[in-house]
Amino acid sequence: MINKAQIIESTVNDPYTNLAVETVLHHTCPEDCVVMYLWQNENTVVIGRNQNAYGECNTENIDAAGVRIARRTTGGGAVFHDLGNLNFSFIYSKDNSDDMIPVEIIKAACRSFGIDAEITGRNDVTCMGRKFSGNAFCHHGNMILAHGTIMVDLDTSKLSGYLNVSREKLASKGVKSVSSRVINLAEVCPGLTISAFKDALKKAYSESFSGITEVISFDDIRTGREALALAEKYASREWIFGGAKDFNVNMSRRFSWGGCEIKLLVRDHRIEESLIYSDAMDPGLIADIAAALKGRLFEYRSVSEALIELKKRPRDEDCCHMFSLNPGEMISDILELMK
Repeated sequence: MINKAQIIESTVNDPYTNLAVETVLHHTCPEDCVVMYLWQNENTVVIGRNQNAYGECNTENIDAAGVRIARRTTGGGAVFHDLGNLNFSFIYSKDNSDDMIPVEIIKAACRSFGIDAEITGRNDVTCMGRKFSGNAFCHHGNMILAHGTIMVDLDTSKLSGYLNVSREKLASKGVKSVSSRVINLAEVCPGLTISAFKDALKKAYSESFSGITEVISFDDIRTGREALALAEKYASREWIFGGAKDFNVNMSRRFSWGGCEIKLLVRDHRIEESLIYSDAMDPGLIADIAAALKGRLFEYRSVSEALIELKKRPRDEDCCHMFSLNPGEMISDILELMK
C-alpha cells in the first residue's frame, strides 16, 4: 500500500552527485512510499553498469570537449546528457508495481502537450517512430529503481562525436546513424521547455497519488555522508573505467537482448577472472553470469554446469515483465557463445 508519494528535484548539474543521490533514495525509500526524482546533467556521457567505457565512448573527442563520463547502476546503453535533456527516476516497492507504472506518467505528461508517446523495443519511448526516451532499471532488495531520459531540446549533433555505436546495434534498429533514430520533443511541440515538461511530470505524478504527495529537499540528501561518499566513488576512475586485467580470451556477439563481450583470464585451464561487457537491460544477471564463470575449468562441461545452475535461480518477475526480459534465453545465448 502506498502512503507517501515524494518529489525530489536536483539543484545541481553534476552527474556524480545526481547519481549518488539517486542511489541513496533507492536504498532508503520505505516500502510504503514512491519517489519521483528529477535531475539534469551538463555535458555528460552516461554508460550502463556493465559497459566498456573505452568501447562506448570516443574518449579523444570527449576529453577535448571537457565532457564528463559517468557510469550508472542500471543496464542498457550509453547516452549523452546536456541541459536540453531531463532525467527522471522512479523508486517504488515491487509490491506497489501495479500502482506505480513510470511510463504511464511519462505518457500523461506528453499528452498534455498533444504528444502521442508509445513504448517500442526493449526500453524506448517514441514519438512519430523516433526515440525521445530510454529507460533502464535495477533493484535493491524489494525496491525497484526505474529511470530514464527525456530529450526535450538535446544537442543531437554531438551524439555521433561522443558515442561509439556499433553498426550491429544500428542495424538491429533499422537505421544508419544514432541521430536519425532520435527526436527532441521540442521538434514535435515547438517552444516546449524543460521547465514546462517538469511541471507536466509533477502534475501527472501528483494526480496519480492525489492527497499524499510531498516535496523533499534535495540539498538535505546530497550533503549527507552516504551521498558524499557515493559521489566520490562514482567520480573515480576505477568505477568509470574499471581495473585493467590481462585477459587472454575474448569473445563477443550481439543478441536480440543486447550486445555481449566476454573477457576471461585463463591460467592452467581455469578461469581466474571474468568480465562481461553488455548493454543488456538486467545488470544483475550479467554480473551473476560473470561471477558464475570465475573459478570454473575452461571447458564447456564445467561452464555449462555453472550457467545451468544459474538458470534455475529465481529472477525479479516484475522487472523481467517491464523490459520483456527472458533470463533463461540470455543464459542459453551466452552458453552457445562459449561453445
